[in-house]
Amino acid sequence: MRSTALALALSLFGAGSAQAASPEVWKHWSDGKAELSGFRLTQPRYGQLRQGTAVLIYVTEPFSRSARVKADPGRHPDHDVETVLKLNVVKDFQTGLYDYNLMSSLFVAMDAKGGRPAEALKFAFSSHEWCGHVYEELKVEPTVVERLYRSYFDGESSDQAVPRLPGGLLTEELLVRVRGLPEPFLAPGESKALPLLLSVERSRFLHQPLRFLPGKIERSAEPRKLTVPAGTFEVDVYTATAGDEKFVYLVERSFPHRIVAWEGPEGERAELLGSQRLPYWTLNQEGHQRFLKDLGLPVPR
Repeated sequence: MRSTALALALSLFGAGSAQAASPEVWKHWSDGKAELSGFRLTQPRYGQLRQGTAVLIYVTEPFSRSARVKADPGRHPDHDVETVLKLNVVKDFQTGLYDYNLMSSLFVAMDAKGGRPAEALKFAFSSHEWCGHVYEELKVEPTVVERLYRSYFDGESSDQAVPRLPGGLLTEELLVRVRGLPEPFLAPGESKALPLLLSVERSRFLHQPLRFLPGKIERSAEPRKLTVPAGTFEVDVYTATAGDEKFVYLVERSFPHRIVAWEGPEGERAELLGSQRLPYWTLNQEGHQRFLKDLGLPVPR
């Protein structure tokens, strides 16, 4: 990440943006760092539960709404550039002889400059394993989700438009929304019915078409204590259903409301190992791998 691009991102937190987030949120997420959290992962694949790791990386950056990419300084007109919260999710797990490497990137508007706050603008997903790799990209519009899909499986690659039902969200957005980013989502004890797009990862693994499903999200009325490898936390429990799929998010009650654990279909579970705020894009020299220890992740020799 270039320092000039970061400076542009931070400048967007000033006057002129239609801010929906609280001053506390803006101050925290404009500190020039990313939040990195390591997780112990149990991942279902081929009918068995696999052990691995996951990393969630949350960071703000400038984004071109027209090009749907990170905006370099001066390359796009001011009206086209807004601040987004980017969430990268990295999963690594073994399946017998060979491993799987999954990565997804979600881009959510942090202000109302180009539409409404908390609007998902783009989602990308890739899966890499010894048999081949796939790439999927979603461009989220008000009434449609435009999908580009490329796969090594015969006949799977396609481009399509998935009609977006009113109020519909991507399932992957919930890792942002349940944190109250960039604005509050549900009050304690509140629930909300809304369409949810079938998880892209689940669509891929189940070889099912991408489509919106009847959904519901609810937040527990009271917090509870949860102990994970990173410690004991007071958490709010968010439960979401998308058709027959169920997801549970256990979210730190105190600010900044980090994800402490999550559960998914077929026994998927992740538990927090460690979390730090770091300018990770600068930590690419020999010796910087020591920072993995703070995330609870193995440090390569």
